[in-house]
Amino acid sequence: MSQVMLSIPDDVEERLTTHHQTIGDRLRLEAAYSLCSRGALSTSLAARLAGMSYSQFLESAALEKVELFPLDFAEFGEEVLHGYTMGSQRLAGHSAGKSGAS
Repeated sequence: MSQVMLSIPDDVEERLTTHHQTIGDRLRLEAAYSLCSRGALSTSLAARLAGMSYSQFLESAALEKVELFPLDFAEFGEEVLHGYTMGSQRLAGHSAGKSGAS
């Protein structure tokens, strides 16, 4: 396992350190959020980087309001135009019922 040493100004350390986390833990978590949000790491690898279980990482991101799965509106628009909804394709001319089932 690799280790990284950083020089952190005292005032920055004070702002990032909480009674629940050390500065190192906070920076690992923030790096995991950032790398996951940009698509550089999967959620499972980001969770490992943060030193958390997968569910802990997802819960932490939700509590912090971190967007791990950014929405590409252009891509979403294309999917809507082609009839894709929630990962499945509608049959042409066939609408789904209220529950989403056909």
